[in-house]
Amino acid sequence: MRKSVVAIVAACLSVPGTAQITNSGDNPSLNQFFDRANQCLSDFDMKAKAKKLSVDSYKAAVDGACVDKIKTLRALYVLSMERNPNQDYHVERFDANVKDTKAKMVSDYAMR
Repeated sequence: MRKSVVAIVAACLSVPGTAQITNSGDNPSLNQFFDRANQCLSDFDMKAKAKKLSVDSYKAAVDGACVDKIKTLRALYVLSMERNPNQDYHVERFDANVKDTKAKMVSDYAMR
């Protein structure tokens, strides 16, 4: 129990104030890939803040951030939904989730 609480707290602290891509599927085995993509976005956000990019530069950079990790995550997500009759809907929601996450990152960056 204690290890679970520590792991949850550590996960929450590892990505402070950064929007995250959420796993809305029923496949917990993908969590590690969601975590990797979210950590990549968090690392990008910290580097961008350190460089004090303009909002426009940040927006352009976030669109290209973590592309390989997000593409891998998407491919695995599509495969995990292969037998789901609502696969198209879930993949559309995933794509919207990624887009919304990046938009929230830009919004958060602009509000800093």
